[in-house]
Amino acid sequence: DAAREVIRDGETGAIVPYGEPAILSDTIVRLLRDPDSRERMGRTARVEAETRFGYERFRQEVIPALGIGRQA
Repeated sequence: DAAREVIRDGETGAIVPYGEPAILSDTIVRLLRDPDSRERMGRTARVEAETRFGYERFRQEVIPALGIGRQA
């Protein structure tokens, strides 16, 4: 999966090892108990998502790479 390429652990979300339900539940409980961290990570993740994956970047990088909109 690409989670480590998209999520920065502790900054834009939390990375937990696959197949480790105890670690997952501990992480969820920790975040439920820490609203400040949740809000900070949420804000940071939103900015990151809009910057890296928003339409403006798509328009500037992906559309030209696909050759869409070129004049024939």
